[in-house]
Amino acid sequence: MTFDVAENNSGSSRTASIDVTYKYGSYSSSKTLILTQSYSALVITVTPSSLSTDYSAKSLSFGYEVSNPRDGGTSTVSCSESWVTNLKDNNGTVTFDVADHNSSGAFRTASITITYKYGSYSIAESIKIYQVAKYVELGLSVKWASCNLGASSPTEYGGYYQWAGTTDVSDTSIYLDWNKCPYHTGSDEYSGWTKYNTKSSYGTLDNKTVLEAMDDAAAVVLGGKWRMPTDEEWTELHNTENCSWTWTTIDGVNGYKVQSKKSGYTDNWIFLPAAGCRGYRILDDVGNGGYYWSSSLLTGYPYCAYIMIFGSRGIDRGSVSRYFGLSVRPVSE
Repeated sequence: MTFDVAENNSGSSRTASIDVTYKYGSYSSSKTLILTQSYSALVITVTPSSLSTDYSAKSLSFGYEVSNPRDGGTSTVSCSESWVTNLKDNNGTVTFDVADHNSSGAFRTASITITYKYGSYSIAESIKIYQVAKYVELGLSVKWASCNLGASSPTEYGGYYQWAGTTDVSDTSIYLDWNKCPYHTGSDEYSGWTKYNTKSSYGTLDNKTVLEAMDDAAAVVLGGKWRMPTDEEWTELHNTENCSWTWTTIDGVNGYKVQSKKSGYTDNWIFLPAAGCRGYRILDDVGNGGYYWSSSLLTGYPYCAYIMIFGSRGIDRGSVSRYFGLSVRPVSE
């Protein structure tokens, strides 16, 4: 006796009974054969599970693997979003390009789908691509970047920068105090200032009160019209007539969702993660507090600059010593 069995794509093992009957006149005898067919699950595993990128055009890639592939099976990749182009599958490594994202939304998403087919059967798995916008238009005097300087998504903390410093000081092996502070050569906060000083007894008097482009981390890193916000621009963002501030958690990250109240812009928002701050050899208050530089000097105490500080209990305008490493949220004209 011979017979064929179809491929098992049911999702689990299955059984069938084959009855064999022998008859002779009025006599018969039967036996039953129990046939069990196993199932090997087809699974597509994508690595990583999602991708985030900044607003600039670039090439990206991810990998995938099909477990228990079938003879003659084929895979294809597809995406319906026009800003994702040049999609190619190179034996389990998918490459593609993303275009510049220059609109005023917070971010945009695309799904790239891997489909594996053999015969009439198919399975599919998708990966989400997140791309932040170059800026978010809130209807205010400046456009706000959708993520921190050094980050590629709204929930990434990004880098930490000293006031008037243009390099990331995230590395906690770097000891931050008055001995490592831009434009300072003294032993304490009251002496040795060589730039941005409003008191002659503190050092070289220049009465500069706002960062110049050469000392502005956002301007140096991003170029164009990007820069750090002034104290006045932070105050405008904090004004509850302009924006609502809601303490929330997005993708496991605590921070404030700041949403415009301006007519025509009420769908637009930015997220300010509670990235903490850098001082001495520690990274402190991560997940609990946000500390963001302004470009404005505290003129009465020129060893400090104005900041925006917040936590779950509220938001406030403050100031801190210039050697600390804080977050930077760029703005553009």
